[in-house]
Amino acid sequence: MIPYCGRPQGFTDLIIKNCQKMLTDEDTLIHLGDVAWDDSALERFLHVVPGQKILVRGNHDKKSAEQYMAAGFQFVAEEMTLDLHGIHVLFSHRPKYGHSADINIHGHLHNLHRDDIFRLYWPLSLEHMGYRPIALNDDVLHTLSSWVHRRHVPTMDELLTFRQTYLGEARAIDYIGSDENMGIGRPLTFYTDSGDKIDLCPSDFLRFRFHVDTVFLALHKSSYDSTLATLEKKINAILLPWNAPQFEMPYPIIETKQSCIKKETSPFREDVVCCWLKLKN
Repeated sequence: MIPYCGRPQGFTDLIIKNCQKMLTDEDTLIHLGDVAWDDSALERFLHVVPGQKILVRGNHDKKSAEQYMAAGFQFVAEEMTLDLHGIHVLFSHRPKYGHSADINIHGHLHNLHRDDIFRLYWPLSLEHMGYRPIALNDDVLHTLSSWVHRRHVPTMDELLTFRQTYLGEARAIDYIGSDENMGIGRPLTFYTDSGDKIDLCPSDFLRFRFHVDTVFLALHKSSYDSTLATLEKKINAILLPWNAPQFEMPYPIIETKQSCIKKETSPFREDVVCCWLKLKN
């Protein structure tokens, strides 16, 4: 984790020290997964960190729920929902794309990127949190409730200033996500209202993701201007780049959103355009 995420040496001690400072025996800690690499680290965490503990299992949590509860967790789940402050909150390790809750609070990504902005997600990144827990107090829940009731998707600046200012600023990965598992080797084909089509080659974009009913694309503005910009309001379908029966026909596009990231206020050398496409499936 030190080279992969740029964490400091001794980050595990830092996490435990901060938990000991902030938690009491009367508190409940919801851990969003990937709790420990081995049994000794797990035992240390459970015995020296105060409070009741709930584990929402992550992809590296290989023990059974029964084993984790025998070790000291009060409750273990793959995901869970709570009604808090009048909103339906889903807790998961990975973001749950296509969720039907009011908001999904998740970990896993080590960054603040959201592939889907048609639903509400609050990505929690220990790197941005300063390796300390966040209290789900009235102040935090008031803000989450405000997002939900206004149907407001927070900006990157809002995410950073909302308990996640430890790194000081957003990184490229926070804006456009990681480049792993893009899994694309042929063009994306867009169709227009007039029946025209345009191919967007992998070399044209920085990132591509598809989840359930959402496509995320990040392009340099120069690539966006030369391909999609003039067709933005005319695009009505997309053919996704995989050889499988469910991808043989184009998906209708029912909503689009764009956001331009200026190079002057970001880590990018050029302006970058992020595009989200909501699909009918």
